[in-house]
Order: sequence, then C-alpha cells, then structure tokens
Amino acid sequence: ASGMAQARVALLLAHAQAESGDPRFGEAALGALAAFTVDVDRGGVRSMVRVRPDEEPAPWYVERAYPGEDPWKGGALNGFMVTLLNLRGAAAILDGVPGGGPGAALARDLADRGALTLQRHLPDHDSGSWSYYGLLTPGRPWRTYLADLNYHCYHVRLLAQLAPAYPALGFQETSDRWQGYVDAAGATCPER
Repeated sequence: ASGMAQARVALLLAHAQAESGDPRFGEAALGALAAFTVDVDRGGVRSMVRVRPDEEPAPWYVERAYPGEDPWKGGALNGFMVTLLNLRGAAAILDGVPGGGPGAALARDLADRGALTLQRHLPDHDSGSWSYYGLLTPGRPWRTYLADLNYHCYHVRLLAQLAPAYPALGFQETSDRWQGYVDAAGATCPER
C-alpha cells in the first residue's frame, strides 16, 4: 500500500469525472481516498506517528507500507509531500464536479490534517545543515539517512508548492532555509 499511489489514483479519477461527467469516477476517487482512513497495520496507508512519547500521534501517509513495523518505516518525506499536493489537487477538481462534494471534503480534510503533521515533524527532518530522506528508512538507523542532492532539492520545491495553500505553517520559511543549505554547500539544485 502507498499513500502516494492512492492520492495519485484519486487525482486521476477526479480528472476522469471532470472530463467525462461520469459520477462513477468520483465514487471511485472516494474509494481510493478511503485507504487514508485506515492504519497501515489494517491494510491502509495511514501511520499514526510521533517522535516524542508525550506527543499525540498524528497521521502520516506512508509512501510504502510496512505492516507490523515502526510507524515511521516507509514514511519518506518527499512521498508524504507529494501525497498532500495530490490530495489537494483531487479536492479542487472534485469541488467543481456534480456529486464530487464528499470526495472533495475528504481529500481536503486528509490534506489539511497531513499538513499539520508535516508542520510538526519538519524540524525532525532537518539535520541542521540538510534534510533527511525519512526518519526511518529501511536498512538504515533512525535519522541517519540524509537525502542526496536531488531529493533535498525536491524537498525544497515541494515545500514551496505547499506553502501557498498553508501560508501560516512555515513551509516557505523551511523551503528557503533548506535552499540555504544547498547554497552553503556550494551546490546547485538540478533543473526540473
């Protein structure tokens, strides 16, 4: 199971309904979104994560599910941010189609909840001089897998894309700071 794939499917189905007018696509999009309401251990794509024991667990939509493992395993930062962008895209499209309301509301709510989780855990993904690919990447110890230049720059771009939708959550500031890490390293982000 993959939150990134499920959100992409929901976005594709939303486009299909908008183009065809066939409400079955909107119903299928709502079905794809249902995976976000189910925990990984039960076959869904939602991991309830926290870093500190005193934190309330919050939803993280994993790029790759590992049932029975630590909730952070498979929770790549880029995959989570792409998922949020696709959820917002699906919501925007479903808003404009007849009968798309339930799917639009669910997609928006999932994205908004995820954005709050991202805000909380972005500092955990910051080494102080670079971003982590994920907090618990398979085959690596906790918080040791720094993103390569391509993924770090992808993090910068994804945060900048999320910033307009969530201006109060500090995503643009983090994007700018992480771009500063690239500049300080004397590196250049690849053209996209």
